[in-house]
Amino acid sequence: MNFFRKVLWIFVHPFKALCEINDSEEVSFKGPLTLLFILALLSSINTYLIFNKISVSLSAEISPFLTLGGIFGSIGSFISVFVAWIIYSAFFHVLALLFRGEGNFKKLLEMFGWSYTPKIISSVVSLVITLFFFPALPEIKSFVEIPKVFEAMSKASCFTFTRVLDRLTLFWVLFLFGIALWKNHKLRKIEVLVIILLPTLLYFALTYFFFPSIFSSFQTFPR
Repeated sequence: MNFFRKVLWIFVHPFKALCEINDSEEVSFKGPLTLLFILALLSSINTYLIFNKISVSLSAEISPFLTLGGIFGSIGSFISVFVAWIIYSAFFHVLALLFRGEGNFKKLLEMFGWSYTPKIISSVVSLVITLFFFPALPEIKSFVEIPKVFEAMSKASCFTFTRVLDRLTLFWVLFLFGIALWKNHKLRKIEVLVIILLPTLLYFALTYFFFPSIFSSFQTFPR
């Protein structure tokens, strides 16, 4: 099965697709790495474009600094996709072992890589919004006023939409993670549910208490 058919298969029949990957004796990272490279490239381009569009609203003295920040930001966005893949795979693998799972880490790494498939949707949508629906920003003349830019962006309905879409996609990816853990580590479904939900709920709880402004985006979602 070629790359594009496997991506489509994960969208249409995630259980069958991930089970076939798990049952295959060969461990192949070609497909997952290709998928992650596409996601990393989309994320990198989107980050650079956002910084570039923000720099337009800045004065000539500040703009070059933000352009430089965009270059480093895009590089960081590209690398972070692969780093997150490895960290999440290792983290959930260790949790599964604590529940006496018997999976193979390399195979789980491969399956987790394919589980990022839904991120294609949110990545493409985010890029399209940045290109064609980026909101008008206030003119900034000093570094002190830069927070006004991010405040304007946080209130823009288009970015509220992307934040909500990102969260929905996250749950979709976690669902696929659960299938991978269930099949690869031969765990009970309730054990998989605990392994997936506990860290996720902890993450959202910490985010809510330390970064409450992130959750305010749901209240401003356009009806």
